[in-house]
Amino acid sequence: MSEPGESAPPRPRHGKDQHVSVSNLRINLDDLLHARTVESERIEFKATWDSMVTGHQVLKTICAFANDLRRHGSGYVVLGVAEKDGRAELPPRGLTPEQMDEADRWITGRCRTMEPRYVPRISREEKDGRRILVVWVPASETPPHRAPDGEKGGRKYWVRVDDRTVDADAAGLLTQLHAQSTVVPWDSRTATDATVDDISETKVREHLRDCGSALSDEPHARHIYRKMDLVRRVNDHELPLNVALLFFSRDPSRWFSGAAIETSILQSGAAGDTFRDKTFKGGLAEQVRGCLDYLRREVIGSRIDKVPDQVSALNRPSYPEDALREVLVNAVFHRGYDDDSPHTTLVRVT
Repeated sequence: MSEPGESAPPRPRHGKDQHVSVSNLRINLDDLLHARTVESERIEFKATWDSMVTGHQVLKTICAFANDLRRHGSGYVVLGVAEKDGRAELPPRGLTPEQMDEADRWITGRCRTMEPRYVPRISREEKDGRRILVVWVPASETPPHRAPDGEKGGRKYWVRVDDRTVDADAAGLLTQLHAQSTVVPWDSRTATDATVDDISETKVREHLRDCGSALSDEPHARHIYRKMDLVRRVNDHELPLNVALLFFSRDPSRWFSGAAIETSILQSGAAGDTFRDKTFKGGLAEQVRGCLDYLRREVIGSRIDKVPDQVSALNRPSYPEDALREVLVNAVFHRGYDDDSPHTTLVRVT
């Protein structure tokens, strides 16, 4: 997601040739490689591909991301890119077409042997003329999973701790993993009183274009929703997830009463102190952008500070905009929207 209140600059698209299919990534590839929108601990880079060595390392990491012990939501494994000091080493080394095909087949096949079965999203990408394979691993709907410890090793529950993949049992985390796996996070649950038509295709495509995701080239909306993990099949039809309605419906407060921002600005006048109120609705990112724009106009302003022993004065903002944005984003994104959290997010300036 681009920063709230800022329009994302256009980004160059990574090139494609006959070996590269339409991207399955919901974020910009360059942002992923530079860990701009995904924390580095949620990305694992592998310079080369070898099924006997790299393959089993990748399988364990996929299992760990799927188990999602830290509730990060997803993780990425990038093949064909070396890592140096925790960062991607660019330009990438890349994979040959034969390695791309083998890695794709091997990962897809071996993930089906995990207990229970799990299938990640694999995307063939290109960076600086080199082919790379990106494996996106959303948090599983059916955790916990087990994967083999090597070619002949037994199956173990793998989890992610910081930037390492570890055996949950050996690390003393197995009880926590089992307890957590009995509860599906609220934002990943289906909204049974909504339909897929309640997702705004326009808002989804605007978000993808703002992020610079090549997934915006996908012509079919339903395919985009599936690749972004916004819908889930229930019986013979698909339903939107709560997170899809929060971000991409026209009015999420229709389902979640707290999904709005109310601002209240104190004003002093001849009649005494009064509050000027304004409410922001729409998707969460849209709310943040609208509210920040409003606060930028009405509140941030500037003040003149005189500096001792200097002729010139300093023109300072009344509130640092970066700090204001951070507070607003945290207030909106790090709260609940279920039935136990019915109240709107309140921004009061006194």
